[in-house]
Amino acid sequence: MGITKEGEYRAQITAADIIDPRFPDVPQPAFEIMLTVKTEHGEDGQIFLEFSRRSGQGNMASKTQTEISMESLTASGWAAGADFSRLPEMVGKVINVRTHKNTKGYINLYISTFATTKISPAEAAARVSAMTGAAPAASPSNPFGGGAAAPANPFAQTPATPANPFARESLPR
Repeated sequence: MGITKEGEYRAQITAADIIDPRFPDVPQPAFEIMLTVKTEHGEDGQIFLEFSRRSGQGNMASKTQTEISMESLTASGWAAGADFSRLPEMVGKVINVRTHKNTKGYINLYISTFATTKISPAEAAARVSAMTGAAPAASPSNPFGGGAAAPANPFAQTPATPANPFARESLPR
């Protein structure tokens, strides 16, 4: 089954092939890498990476398709440079992918070239200090103000469970 929704997914590469360019207007010499993937939801799709001198579009107009494709491969963990004889080593690898609907309504699949890394609140405070040059402020006992200290868990007080509004009432017989 093909990919049907836009979003960010984890996917496993099930095949990696080098193919002729799919479009006739690609300046030669050129080729594409076709990665077939299966998403975490069991959907199949292909990622096409063009290697040509053609310029990218939009924000990528200053780069060639080869540069854009190499950035995508590198983001997936590829470390073999232009040694495409090692492409079969990609099979079985799990990568981050992103899907996007194009102007014709088709879902396109891309290697996700960014990652989110969580940092601790202390690290965030240290970075603010470095940006502003000020020492980190001491945390008040209640970060929302007021004189009383915040409870250890503000969500610990659970209200009584309301009656189920969808439950059927027992009718007298």
